[in-house]
Amino acid sequence: MKPTFKYGIEVPRHVNHAIRLDAQNGNTYWQDSMKKEVDSLLIDMDCFEFKEEGHCPGEEYQKTTLHMVFDVKHDLLQRKSRLVAGGHLVDLIDTPVYSSSTVKSISIQLLHVIAHKANLKQLSGDIGNAFPNAHTGEKVYVTKAGPEFGEHQGKMIIIIKALYGLRSSSEKNNSFIDP
Repeated sequence: MKPTFKYGIEVPRHVNHAIRLDAQNGNTYWQDSMKKEVDSLLIDMDCFEFKEEGHCPGEEYQKTTLHMVFDVKHDLLQRKSRLVAGGHLVDLIDTPVYSSSTVKSISIQLLHVIAHKANLKQLSGDIGNAFPNAHTGEKVYVTKAGPEFGEHQGKMIIIIKALYGLRSSSEKNNSFIDP
């Protein structure tokens, strides 16, 4: 597969690729980025329950996957990792489908110019890891945690928060923000 580059930096396609790239480059930028993401979800947001290998979650639970999505930020060439659930593998049961869009940075820049020309005060913010503030609407699990989960590697993961990639996460996040 042809490598992908952004700002001259190779972007990994999966966790093991990120670890190899760090070894090749003599640094731990991608691993640090993955650790920051996983620590945020584990410690700050309490997104998962870990069960010993072989645990049976129950018939109401559906199996899915987790994978990292990697990016290079434009500011100071920071590495960004986002843990995403395989929502395409999960059937929605009694849950309507919602979607939320994101704003492109060029749109924000244009709004800043318009506001400046109109002498308007500007206030902006960003909710980092917004979706996992809410609980998920799906009952899902992952059979084995990967190496990015450190001491939990190999354990079963029960996803309890609205992780990116799950189909109900957008609606659950919107309900959490605006009850």
